Amino acid sequence: LWKNLPRGFAAYRMLLERDPGLAREWWFCAVATVPSRTTARSRELKRRCDAMVSEVNERFGAPGRPAVSLVYPELATTRNCVVAALTGASLTLVNPTYDGMNLVAKEALYLAGQAPVLLSQNAGAYEQLAGRVTPLQPFDVPATAGALAVGMAEGTAPRPVPGRDPADGQDAAAWLA
Repeated sequence: LWKNLPRGFAAYRMLLERDPGLAREWWFCAVATVPSRTTARSRELKRRCDAMVSEVNERFGAPGRPAVSLVYPELATTRNCVVAALTGASLTLVNPTYDGMNLVAKEALYLAGQAPVLLSQNAGAYEQLAGRVTPLQPFDVPATAGALAVGMAEGTAPRPVPGRDPADGQDAAAWLA
């Protein structure tokens, strides 16, 4: 529930409403895990997210080319799916409302080193990564849409990547520890 998927989809929909042509150039792929213990609230969130994805695809997708995909990998393959998605990402949106650490942001910087990362200021990793990411207020959908537009326009501007630059004093082993 705290991963904030509906606001991410709403921001992308808002962006496509401003510039529908982006749906031909960009594909929003969200990888989500289903909780091990579902509740009425988590089932409602899943239903809401599925409905938002369907609505965006009906408005902006093309035959054989959805504007948005919401992937629920099998538990055993979740890690592989996330790594594949992040490795191929041109932009990563990590917008939790509140989150303890959020390793996905760190993984995104490492796996897709040239791709911009938009990160919620409420993610635990934000303080450490602030100089390498675009900050987001996760409750502000219009600002998130604007940050997505800027990130898409910037493309893949080079920037230092933690774990690949020994000068930053970090490596993957330190992150794991």
